[in-house]
Amino acid sequence: MMTENTLNEAKAWFESYSQGFKSVDNTIQKSIDMKRSHTIRVAENTAKLAQVLQFGPEQKVVAGIIAWGHDAGRFLQVVQYGTFNDAQSTDHAVLSAQLIEEAPFFATIDPSWQAIIKTAILHHSKIQLPKIENEQALPFCQLIRDADKLDVWAMATIHYNNSRNNDELSIIMLNLPNQLTASEKVIKSLLQGKLVVKEDMKSMNDFRLMLMSWVFDLHFKASYQMLAQQRYMEKLYDALPKQDGIINAYRAIKLFIENKFVEK
Repeated sequence: MMTENTLNEAKAWFESYSQGFKSVDNTIQKSIDMKRSHTIRVAENTAKLAQVLQFGPEQKVVAGIIAWGHDAGRFLQVVQYGTFNDAQSTDHAVLSAQLIEEAPFFATIDPSWQAIIKTAILHHSKIQLPKIENEQALPFCQLIRDADKLDVWAMATIHYNNSRNNDELSIIMLNLPNQLTASEKVIKSLLQGKLVVKEDMKSMNDFRLMLMSWVFDLHFKASYQMLAQQRYMEKLYDALPKQDGIINAYRAIKLFIENKFVEK
């Protein structure tokens, strides 16, 4: 049976592994530190959502292990390639799943739970969640995606909007240029209620709009409540130029969120 002790071992493994990454490059080191803090907060978000969703004790442990391992591959990625862009480096989700599978504590977990953990980690960063054959894995896949998005939005409203370090901002925003405009394809996706694909992004403003499009991919009402309480969409919008397309896209997003609160 999965116990709190297993979750503590997963946390200890993450802390030991992530602390092993150091860089003389200040920008890379800040990226390492940021991803370490991000994982801690995703674990906190996961615990909150699992409680609201009335997960059982074992389910909470599994969800927590997924949270601690979901971005483990990011550290090696940024040190080796100097970017968080999977297309320009390596698929960090695949690397994360491989790393947690090699962790000593993982061998003590029942194979059925192992499969769920790896499935959730492998799919946490895909543009959309594909059909999950293992029905037991589905709520865990949905949970980590929501918990992850909630913290990326939190980081976006602090680091992405306020950073004075252009190099640091560039690496976070996939090395996109800092232009005043937003791409028509990105605006169109938002107006159609669709997720923005990375291939359509041409600027940092497109990146911010891509983050805003994630509202179309939350799975739980509790996640929307956390989103609204922290005013993440409003804060991202405040950092964008007030062009007609962006204004209309923001209105569409606000209406979408409002409708989520009246749905049964």
